Amino acid sequence: MAGVFLSYRRVESDWATKLARSLANRFGKDLVFQDVEDIAGGDRWRDRIQAAIETAEIVLVVIGPQWLVDEQQRRRLDDPEDVLRAELSEALKLGRAIIPVLVGGATMPASDDIPGELADLSEHQAMSLADSAWNENLERLLERVRGLLLPGRDTEPLERVQREVHERQVEFFALLDQDRLADALEVAQRTLDTLNRVSPLYPDDLELQTARGYTYKNCGIGLRDFGRADEAASNLDQADAVFDTLLEEYPDDPAAWDGKGSVLATRGDLEASLPYFERAIELKPDYVEARRNRDMVVQALGARSDP
Repeated sequence: MAGVFLSYRRVESDWATKLARSLANRFGKDLVFQDVEDIAGGDRWRDRIQAAIETAEIVLVVIGPQWLVDEQQRRRLDDPEDVLRAELSEALKLGRAIIPVLVGGATMPASDDIPGELADLSEHQAMSLADSAWNENLERLLERVRGLLLPGRDTEPLERVQREVHERQVEFFALLDQDRLADALEVAQRTLDTLNRVSPLYPDDLELQTARGYTYKNCGIGLRDFGRADEAASNLDQADAVFDTLLEEYPDDPAAWDGKGSVLATRGDLEASLPYFERAIELKPDYVEARRNRDMVVQALGARSDP
């Protein structure tokens, strides 16, 4: 089930992907549908998109400067076969909550500029994601999304969830040390399931967002040790995306720097990882984990240079 459906044109994909990463960090990847990421090869894409809109609670319509008229001065929205037109028509017909999201300096199209069946789109209050104030605007948008997603979901105490996630991370490495790889991977997957369940309740909790990145990294470590290189690389890519997004949104968070460094180190990019650990320690001098990670990397680099 996709809680949030992202509607956008390919020309707006950079903005849409950046937004999707933030949504996935806050609410869980399973609650966000982005067609490029979520339609597998061989799928009937029209059926997949329609099914995603049917199960979505919110439709975010990313509107950029070429959303209505492209560089060739074509009004693709006037084409009855236009995919984006079909998405919006379905969302409006089903009465989904719709938020137009203005990017790249775009303004909201007037109702007269939109085909009749989509005219109601202009009645939905737009929110702006200006490049120059992205993080500030993003917080307002995410708070609105949270308000729409939260009703009907069971609450769980944040402290209990944080403790559960931490205990599972400790359990993961204990199992890994015992070469119980399958059990370790099961624990990591259960951790992701927990995060996906509770993240919509606490989208502003940085500890849970960071835990998501570390859990993807843990999955990557376990899969790598299992010899499943492609799956390991995919999980490390997801961990990378989490920490890159956190560094964009929270540049002074030491855990984001340590997390990014740990992903690089796991990939074997030891020299590239060092500045991230150093920055984490600079921000938090008593950061035990970052110091340990840095020392392990320094030791490994020293071993490489020994004759």
